[in-house]
Amino acid sequence: MADKKITSMNTTTTPAAADLMLVVVDPSGTPLNKTVTITNLANTVANQNKTGNTVQSNVDGVDTVFKQYDGIEVARIYDGAVVPTLTGSGSPTLSAGTGFGWRRRILTLGSGSNSADLTLTAADSGAIIYVTPTEPVDLILPLVGTETGIWFEIIFAAKVNKAFEIKTSGQDGNDNITLMNQYVGPSQNFDVGGSDHDVLYIANANIGTRIEIINCAGGAAEKWHAYVRSLGSQEATIS
Repeated sequence: MADKKITSMNTTTTPAAADLMLVVVDPSGTPLNKTVTITNLANTVANQNKTGNTVQSNVDGVDTVFKQYDGIEVARIYDGAVVPTLTGSGSPTLSAGTGFGWRRRILTLGSGSNSADLTLTAADSGAIIYVTPTEPVDLILPLVGTETGIWFEIIFAAKVNKAFEIKTSGQDGNDNITLMNQYVGPSQNFDVGGSDHDVLYIANANIGTRIEIINCAGGAAEKWHAYVRSLGSQEATIS
């Protein structure tokens, strides 16, 4: 074993966390051969390369891609050198800056043959709820404490003459949802609510109707602000 080169040893493709690796300690001073577990090596490297408040690519001219476990991309940091393909006979031009892009999470909701309640959590913030309310649907917003800024968008996938309601958690009479309506006409109206308007209601919403709702205050008196863009004459109300 002592006379065997590392390059001639058998290879493993499934190392365990407790397996050992050979390291040379203090190679520029008094080098010593020692072993380290894969876990300890990984932890040491991670601690020495903490991102802190900065995430930075180690290669220029390429996008930095964020992927989930199965390899599907969910977000990326754009490099200005990476641009989409542009063609045309009239010498079109295209330049690009840097930025951050991501795909929104879609929660596709079908109410089935009876009424349904969808209870959201803070972890769902930013999601689009794509709903077909074949039966009445209640969307229950998260309970908000000190961490505000939670927001959702609702888009109707089909026009169905059923009720759709957005409710604050618990409906205790202390929360408030303000409302801005834009609908075909062109028409618009608003309702700033009060200290106890914690339910938003709309029925028979046309396909593509969109509701954006964002939380700006939590605690005992949550404050939510809703913006409804109706692709029809249907308007939302609050109570």
